Amino acid sequence: MRFKKFENSNKTNYLNTSLYFSENESIFTLDKMVKVSKIKQERNLNAGDVISITSPFYFFIKRNNNSVNYFESLGKDFFKYNSEINFDWTLINEKKVISDFTCFKATLNYYGRKWIAWYTTEIPLNAGPYYFYGLPGLILDISDSEDIFNFKMTNITKKI
Repeated sequence: MRFKKFENSNKTNYLNTSLYFSENESIFTLDKMVKVSKIKQERNLNAGDVISITSPFYFFIKRNNNSVNYFESLGKDFFKYNSEINFDWTLINEKKVISDFTCFKATLNYYGRKWIAWYTTEIPLNAGPYYFYGLPGLILDISDSEDIFNFKMTNITKKI
């Protein structure tokens, strides 16, 4: 994940994130959150408990079909909210190759930003980073048109 904290900032920040997905469900989080999953299991904690013991900024997004549960910690403040999201994607007749996968372009207007996504039908799962889903394949790269946010796949690992 690449992002700018402020729209007019020249500084770019990077965070390693992970997307775990199956046919109808996905989990997107910071890699730092994954490292505490063993503690979570041993202590029988929920996602909110895990976020509340970490700092200064963490998030955990769990999607099941159109239902999205979002957990976020900013400093000492903890936020949790649920929403139903139905994206209205526009499929564009444009292709490019990303890490040996043939990808197709799609665009979306969401929360005042235009998003450009590249997805592959070679992995025909309805999943993507952050909130994004709803395309006929896995989203491998998505960014806003102002280049403030970018989520890009760097590695795919199949676990059984």
